[in-house]
Amino acid sequence: MSGNPTDGKYTIVSGDTFYEIAKRFGVDISVIQSLNPSVKPEALQLGQIIDVPRPAGSSGHGHTHPLPTTKYTIISGDTFDAIAKRFGTDVPHIQSLNPGVRPETLQVGQVINIPSGPTQHQVIRQAQPPIEGYEYFSGPTHRFPHPNRWAPYEHLLHINERLMLLNSTPTEVFYIKKWIPIIAYESGVDARVILCIIMQESGGNVRNPTTLSPAPDFIKNTGLMQAHNGQEWDERYPEWCIERMIRDGAQGTRFGDGLIQCWHKWDQNWYHACRAYNSGRVNREDLSDGITATGHYVERVANRLIGNQWAGM
Repeated sequence: MSGNPTDGKYTIVSGDTFYEIAKRFGVDISVIQSLNPSVKPEALQLGQIIDVPRPAGSSGHGHTHPLPTTKYTIISGDTFDAIAKRFGTDVPHIQSLNPGVRPETLQVGQVINIPSGPTQHQVIRQAQPPIEGYEYFSGPTHRFPHPNRWAPYEHLLHINERLMLLNSTPTEVFYIKKWIPIIAYESGVDARVILCIIMQESGGNVRNPTTLSPAPDFIKNTGLMQAHNGQEWDERYPEWCIERMIRDGAQGTRFGDGLIQCWHKWDQNWYHACRAYNSGRVNREDLSDGITATGHYVERVANRLIGNQWAGM
């Protein structure tokens, strides 16, 4: 562990993600995010210093000791979430004790590690600072807003159009508005999901730069929806580019899945689809597990879907 966590500071080392750091300190990923509101979790740099929770009763001295563990044998119906509740811990802590175990492929008779004493998250329980107009969600799907809470498409379009106009012209925004419902109908992807992914990925900026996913994948993410090696912006063909960008995100490219493929592969659940779209995989027990991607991605999309508005959205 780099840095002195008792001072509330931590220095990023190779392979670090907010999710891994949260597991290491026994807290929810949202705590790490709330302590570092200006830090982009997908762009952590070696040597970068971030804020972390101080252990309860810390005076700035001492060392972190590994917590005692015991063995547990998987029985029928077990999930990491159920095991965590049974033993008074949380899913990230179970995961941190079993780094080679895939929670979605647990087998009856499989032996895993569980904490045998008080878990660190029972000691460190830092309140999440309230953000006006924003709700915190984590864990499995049932802890996220049911689709019957999602706002109507027209309402979501109304509150997001002004944000699109910050970086795109009125004509470009018109094309976005034109093509979302058409592609939603043709692809089977809920128009609200397409819109909210556009806002999450690019803020509706048609000139959003191409990015690369973290190692080991180094996937080229392009356009309004940061699709898998899809269409990039070309000023000469604005409407064609916008249509193509939205199709790439909703329907996929020849290089990778879009939202509809993710939906079919991951339980026909839009939250799982969003998690898979961002990180390529889904931890069904904790949708804040970004693997190597953005931990709060699904939480942000959920807030957008229910029509929440907050500073910096």
